[in-house]
Amino acid sequence: QAKVDFNKLEMETAAKEAAKERAIERELTIELVKKDRNNSTDNKTKSKNRQQTSKLKEMQQKAAMLCQHVSSEYLPTHTLYQPPKWCSKCNIKIVSEAVLMAT
Repeated sequence: QAKVDFNKLEMETAAKEAAKERAIERELTIELVKKDRNNSTDNKTKSKNRQQTSKLKEMQQKAAMLCQHVSSEYLPTHTLYQPPKWCSKCNIKIVSEAVLMAT
């Protein structure tokens, strides 16, 4: 009966050790999965940041190119205000020369 008890103890200790090893392996795999998830999210955010910075650089380059091509040809020209003309004989305001010729 001592041998049977001894065998049972050995089996129980072996089972406990196997359970501990499985628990340790589970914890390690969980940690590895968490690290992989963190790395993948870090890589995603890094790639998004790279894309955003490249888009911003492209926009800045386009804006710089557009600013370089602006010249005085494209700008509106200002016409000076011409004061109204007055008839020197009858002292009447001349609205336009067409109206003056018609009368």
